[in-house]
This record gives sequence, C-alpha cells and structure tokens, in this order.
Amino acid sequence: MSTGPGDPMTQAPTTRLHAVDRQPDRPPPPPSRPRFEFRPPPSAECIPRPPVLTAAGALWMVAAAALLLAVVLPLVGVGDLWADVTALVTRDFPNESPTTRDRAIAALTVGVVGSGVLLALLEAGAAAAVRSGRSGARILLALLCALTVVHALVMVEVATPLSSALLGTGVALGLVATVLMFLPGTTAWLAQPRRH
Repeated sequence: MSTGPGDPMTQAPTTRLHAVDRQPDRPPPPPSRPRFEFRPPPSAECIPRPPVLTAAGALWMVAAAALLLAVVLPLVGVGDLWADVTALVTRDFPNESPTTRDRAIAALTVGVVGSGVLLALLEAGAAAAVRSGRSGARILLALLCALTVVHALVMVEVATPLSSALLGTGVALGLVATVLMFLPGTTAWLAQPRRH
C-alpha cells in the first residue's frame, strides 16, 4: 500500500472528521428586544393646579351666588323692586305719558333681573371652566367682572340695603378673583396640554 502524499486513504479520515464536526447551517438567534419605558414627555406631565387659581375659582362661585341672591331676593318679597323702579322712572321722567313710563318700568325691571341672573350663571360656568384648565375662561371672567360692576351701578339705584350689600360683596370678590387669576404660575398651568 502506498503511503505517499497522494494516497486517498490518508486523507479520508480527515474528511470524515470535518463532516462529523460540521452541522447544518442554522439561522442566527434573533436580536434581543429593546426594553421601553413608557413615560409621558415632560410637557404632558400633570402639574398640580396652583392654589391661587383654586382660590380664584371659589371666590368667583361665591360672587356669582351673591349676585344671584341680590337679584332674586327682591322678587320673593325682600323689598319691592317694581315699586322702587316705578319711583325711579317717575322721578327721572315726570313729563312722559303713563304708557311710556309703564313700558320703561317693565323694560328696566326685566333688564336688571335678567342680566343679573345671566351674569351669575356665566360667572359660575366660567369659574368651573377655569378650575378645569381652560385658559379662555379666564379672559371671559375678566370681561364679566367689568359687566358686573356696570350692572351693580345700575341696580344700586333701586336695590334694597341687603341687595346693595350683596352686590358690593359680589363685585369685591370678583375683583380679587380677577387679580388672583393672573398671578405668576397660573398662565403656565393653564397653557399645559390636557389629557383627554
């Protein structure tokens, strides 16, 4: 038997060993999954409501209740709003006909009562909106504060002492609440995005 370098018997065992060691090709293992932490971005994190804004909302609610009481009490017997309006119109317009005076009395009474109730409801609704984070309600409340002052000046001419005190209280509380709504920190809270 030949044992030279070209002898197939000497190379056969080596080839068989390579065949045994070699396994069929397998796909590489999948890459490990990245771990995600679901955290809200800093802009979506909930910032607590500023205490001054909470106080402003509460003051507006009390101011709305005071205005509503000031308008409703004369209608339920605390004072006579109709008689007071009649006396005012008769004093300021003595030369007008009775029909014209009656129309003016009715229009002034309905205007004073209706606008007072409407203002009180709008104040309460806007105060609730500010507490929930709607920045536009703050501007609305500032406008309502000015309208409440005008309403109080008109109504104080015919209001009873109790109604006048309630009107003054409502105006004072509205002014304080308006200042509180615009203090530093409230704008940042109102401008933050809301989660729905």
